[in-house]
Amino acid sequence: MNVNLTLVVQAANFFVAYHILVRLLLRPALAQVQGQDAQEQKLLRSIARTDRLAQRRTAENSERWTAYQQELQKAVPSRPFAAVHAQALVFEHTLAQQEKKRTAPVAIQKTVHALVEAVQHVD
Repeated sequence: MNVNLTLVVQAANFFVAYHILVRLLLRPALAQVQGQDAQEQKLLRSIARTDRLAQRRTAENSERWTAYQQELQKAVPSRPFAAVHAQALVFEHTLAQQEKKRTAPVAIQKTVHALVEAVQHVD
């Protein structure tokens, strides 16, 4: 087998050029790509953490809203408004009868009348 000196020189040049390219171009480019991948993973973890926090806060707000609604249901009568109005009229009639007997204080009478008027204006 006849090996020419030109072939040996070209092989040596190839290996030298290969090592130069690997050290000067490929390794820095690979480090840059790995750095970008690490940054991307960091951002994805941050997004996931923020998403979990948002879901937790949404759940907390939902629970708080449900508690507020339950408190409102306790504070507001559950009967229909017409029944409340009818009861106010009965109460007014009862107070009118007591007024004839002068047993109800004037402040209570004024309060009842104001409530009845307010209920009538809401209808």
